[in-house]
Amino acid sequence: MAVFYDRAYPKFISYFRNKYNKTEDYSMDLFHDSYMAMYDNILCHKLTPENLASSLYQYLLGIAIRKMQAGDRKIHEFDKIPLYQTGSEDEMILNTKVQKRMIEEAREEESEKKLNELKDFVEQAVSVLPSPCNEILRYFYWDRMSGNEIASVMNYSNADSVKTQKNKCMKKIKPIVEQFHRL
Repeated sequence: MAVFYDRAYPKFISYFRNKYNKTEDYSMDLFHDSYMAMYDNILCHKLTPENLASSLYQYLLGIAIRKMQAGDRKIHEFDKIPLYQTGSEDEMILNTKVQKRMIEEAREEESEKKLNELKDFVEQAVSVLPSPCNEILRYFYWDRMSGNEIASVMNYSNADSVKTQKNKCMKKIKPIVEQFHRL
């Protein structure tokens, strides 16, 4: 993926700067957001070689264009609302709809930020768990392997043994994750 990243990045930035007249900063942010979405799709097995109908670069561009269009729609919807309205004694006050929209967007950004922090925290927590817990949880949740596959890779007798061990591991990580929620 690193080779793909290095090859796609400059091409991508140039494409959005030239075709859509986007700034370099915007194009860089769009690239990273789209790349992460593509990477998540690969990890979750939504994107596999069998269902990839175009090149990986074209797939990345498709994600980016949809993200850009969704962002542009939000901006245009927001532009339709007058920013200020006349209040008592003809003072200009921020439109209530604009205020609500700004609050909603701030909440969405905050919840997305917290979710990403939680994901990072859980990933770190799993990485510090001793073996076999860190391996089982990674295989199960990140690699989406079945109990039988994990049993085969880790030399367990069967999927039930893996399930039992996974449950023990979840009990070990649960207090760590709960501690995060208290912070």
